[in-house]
Amino acid sequence: MVNPPDDSPWSLFFLDQTKSDQKAIKRIQEALQKLHIPFESFGFDSPDALRRMARALAKEGKKKFLAAAREEAVHATMNGMLEDELKVPADHVLGFIPSGEAKNWHPSVGIPSTPEEAARNLKLGHYFYQDLGLATYIKDGQVDQSYFLNAAALGWLGKASQNLSAKKAKGKNAKSLSEIKNQLHQWKGTEVEISIDGTLVYQGPCFSLSVHLGQAHGQGFVHAPKAIPDDGLFEIQLIPKLSTFERYSKWSAIRQSSFLQEPLAKSWQGEQIEVNAPQALPLALDESYAGEAPARLDCLYQRLRIISMLKNMQP
Repeated sequence: MVNPPDDSPWSLFFLDQTKSDQKAIKRIQEALQKLHIPFESFGFDSPDALRRMARALAKEGKKKFLAAAREEAVHATMNGMLEDELKVPADHVLGFIPSGEAKNWHPSVGIPSTPEEAARNLKLGHYFYQDLGLATYIKDGQVDQSYFLNAAALGWLGKASQNLSAKKAKGKNAKSLSEIKNQLHQWKGTEVEISIDGTLVYQGPCFSLSVHLGQAHGQGFVHAPKAIPDDGLFEIQLIPKLSTFERYSKWSAIRQSSFLQEPLAKSWQGEQIEVNAPQALPLALDESYAGEAPARLDCLYQRLRIISMLKNMQP
């Protein structure tokens, strides 16, 4: 489907934290300008600040939101756009111009990886309705909610996101992939109970649990190659435990879906998943630390309108 003509400017959101960010944003802005795509830029040094501004603009009646460079910016922009009362306005649209580096969410939904190609995609104005995840969890002792558009991770990758967030909050130069590798060796796991669509399906150890709308997460870990972004179902992957040998010797294999086979892993599909744990189980949404279990994740069918080259099989 194609958007009706709309000459209003896009609200362009980005995180301006490093020299690399600044270089990527300049290239993205130049790609938009070359195609005469109108935009207003909003740069922030933290996802929370970005999210607050997106929310404020949504309250003012802005409808066109464009995230730039990092998928972390997409998550914050999308949640700010949709935050009030967690309703999904049908007339809002989300676009993304990648920097060419992160490749988790956007390949699954037909967004090109270079700024120039993604800007041309934006100019064409094709839109696609993808599923949206709604997470309910505990944050600072209180029940909280957020949307996610790619994947939720509990355990190993959730802990990596928690540590990364804490280090960045202290002004430390922390790298996502380094923290993921560190927690691969340090995270001990915990016991969990998992219910899918109201049925208890698992009780036992959990090293890593991921709930997918898109096919890849982390740093390009293709853990759900069968995930379809508009079918109304999560792809769910559980790694109960990893031996010390596996943690040190199978780094490359762990990043691929071929590793996630019985008996090393378990998989399910479902519209809703509930997770309970007797001890802290960190939760990350789209690689951004959110809070802890107990958590409930609901798949909302085709509820987010994005600019994409994909076509919905069903309206």
